[in-house]
Amino acid sequence: MFDKAVVLELVGLVDRLAELPSAVGDDATRVDVIVAVEKLKAAAYAAQLRVIADFAASQEAANKPMGVQARQAQRGVPEQIGLARKVSPASAARQLGQAHALIDQMPDTYALLLRGEISEHVATIVTTETSHLAVEDRRLVDKKLADRLPRLSPKRAHAATRRHAIGPRSPPATDAAGVRSWLTRSSNASPARRAPMRSRPRSGW
Repeated sequence: MFDKAVVLELVGLVDRLAELPSAVGDDATRVDVIVAVEKLKAAAYAAQLRVIADFAASQEAANKPMGVQARQAQRGVPEQIGLARKVSPASAARQLGQAHALIDQMPDTYALLLRGEISEHVATIVTTETSHLAVEDRRLVDKKLADRLPRLSPKRAHAATRRHAIGPRSPPATDAAGVRSWLTRSSNASPARRAPMRSRPRSGW
């Protein structure tokens, strides 16, 4: 009963938003509404990510007792999510991956999104630019960015995330675990994240 009430409340919110422009009478209020709606969009996206992650986990739990192998327990989930969102299964699978990344590995960034302090766009930048990292390194970047992200433009958020995700340019000399982590980051980094190599000009002889 409560679940149905939540759905009805969300539907009612959509109807109220449709009436919003006619309820605003001056430009100062319009600016405030723009800010509020932007926060609402971010919070709604974060809530949707949580529901998507919970749906996938529920489907996996329901399939396992039926003898379905773990790697196939979520088979068909992206199709169902895509149908609900009116997007392709591939797009739904990417959003499911983002949900797991933010909720499980980058909780501080997810909390900012849920409070509407950063946009969906910035959250996507952060998850994309850290996708090559090991889980512990990703969580470290999450911690380092948490206080700064709400004040950064998408461009600056991109630069800051990339800077933290690249990490040290050379491995620590005495920490074996640090060396292994650095080597993993270096080998997993995509070509787009590596510094370009300039070709040496040919000599005339």
